[in-house]
Amino acid sequence: MSREISKKIFFLGLSLFLISGFAEAKMKLAGEDFLLGLTGSYLKSLHSRTYRLNTEPGRSFKDGEGDGYSFGAVGKIYLTNYPVAMDIVARIVFENYNLSSSFSGDSIKTLIDDGRGVIKSGFSQITNTSTGNFDYLTGDILLNVKFWDFPVGITIGPSFGGLIYNNYRETFDIANRGNQIFKSDAEYIKKGYKYENSNSKIIAYDGKLPDASKFRTSLKFGLNLTSGSGSSQVTMRVLYGIPLKSLTNGLYRGSSSGLPDWEISSLELGFEVLTGF
Repeated sequence: MSREISKKIFFLGLSLFLISGFAEAKMKLAGEDFLLGLTGSYLKSLHSRTYRLNTEPGRSFKDGEGDGYSFGAVGKIYLTNYPVAMDIVARIVFENYNLSSSFSGDSIKTLIDDGRGVIKSGFSQITNTSTGNFDYLTGDILLNVKFWDFPVGITIGPSFGGLIYNNYRETFDIANRGNQIFKSDAEYIKKGYKYENSNSKIIAYDGKLPDASKFRTSLKFGLNLTSGSGSSQVTMRVLYGIPLKSLTNGLYRGSSSGLPDWEISSLELGFEVLTGF
């Protein structure tokens, strides 16, 4: 059995367990405390990729990272109490993942002013930069486990996200720019390049990532610390998200390219404010 199939079976089994546990707990605890509230998080997105859409002369971007955030609604219901306390948290959140990545060393056609009014054609070193913004509407089903009266608990559960917005941008800038500007080139214009800032910047691509998947799934796990009890609680949470589905569908690169999928892992530092009903 392949690693990919094993991951999917584990993910499906955990999801069914948590969903059935949530339904059972809701029936058992009807009329008892049920906590609802708000949640917010800082998201550090870690991109694992080898990707090139429209860059020149042809090197691919490697990895990348970015700062983002999430916010939304949360509900908690209890499964068991002492000595092993378990509860299930369901969250509906808006998640924002960002990307920034760059590399230098390539050269591209430029026009160079020698300082005496003579313009010569040549090549200058450039910095390739890619940035991205990816927004998801996400549902999490998280199991919290706490042993005895230890204040820190363990959190694990699946996450399902639907892509609602994405924008991807690739640019060239002249590294250590002096008297150089980019040379307007018919081949580049045909590829869709745009020149900005008096030809000192080239926009190679600016728009939706054409092969972005509309859905993403991940497995989140980490630690939680809850203060308060009864009908009012505040929980601090640290979660790491392992991607189970890649961001890209591989439409532009193809399976024969040998390039790995573009995956987004996440580090989440967040809180939940809950009150009972």
